Amino acid sequence: MSRLTLYKIAFFLSVVTGIIGFAAKIMHIPGGHILILFGLLFSLVFVIIALYEIFKSDKITLDEKIMWTIGFIVVFTVTGLLYLIMGRQRIVREFKILNHQQE
Repeated sequence: MSRLTLYKIAFFLSVVTGIIGFAAKIMHIPGGHILILFGLLFSLVFVIIALYEIFKSDKITLDEKIMWTIGFIVVFTVTGLLYLIMGRQRIVREFKILNHQQE
C-alpha cells in the first residue's frame, strides 16, 4: 500500500470518525468518546506520514518545513487537507522525479 493511499484513508477515517464521535457526544450516545479517540489516532497517522514526506523532501526549504510542521501541530485537519490538495503534489512529484533520474 502506498503512502498516498494510506494518507488518504487515514485522513478520511479521521474526519468521519471525528464528526460521528462529536455528534454522538452532543447527543449523549454511549461510545462517542471512543470514536473521538479513534479520530485522533487516525489524525496522528496522517500527520506522521505527511511530516515524514515533508522532512524527506529536498525540494522545499527549512522555513517551509517548519511552516508545515506548525500547521500540522496547531490545526492538523485543515493543514492535512491543504497538504493533500496543494502541497503534497509538489513535494512528492519533485521527489519522485529526482529519484527516477537516479535510476
